[in-house]
Amino acid sequence: MLKIRLKRLIILLSLLLLRDILLLVIISNSAFLQSFLTKQTIAFFARHYDIELTVDNVYVKLPNTIVLNDICMMDSIGDTLIVSQEISANISAIKIWDNQLYLDKILINEPLINVCVDTNGVANYEYILNKFTSEDTDTT
Repeated sequence: MLKIRLKRLIILLSLLLLRDILLLVIISNSAFLQSFLTKQTIAFFARHYDIELTVDNVYVKLPNTIVLNDICMMDSIGDTLIVSQEISANISAIKIWDNQLYLDKILINEPLINVCVDTNGVANYEYILNKFTSEDTDTT
């Protein structure tokens, strides 16, 4: 009698786990979630890196690909820096606790990259590179 109950419990737990996995797959491919991800991505970059960025859509292709459609990034004076119809990236690792996302490969389709250098020799993309560099310069 105990073996039968244990078997039923294991089957029930397995079915619940399978249901949750299927639900996660369905939700992660929903238009609502992907729209939410688009807004959160743009807000994150605008807030943390002071970058003007527009993205029309974000698609998550399970298990490890993110695709951004119709991207436009502006430079510090409001001129177009990068425009692309599609940027896709392969995710190699996600560290949720550290808020880190590691990308394996980035593909930019049909890019338009506008690079300008002022009279002081400063390029329009340098302020973005400075935002992404670590402030920790200790080399010991």
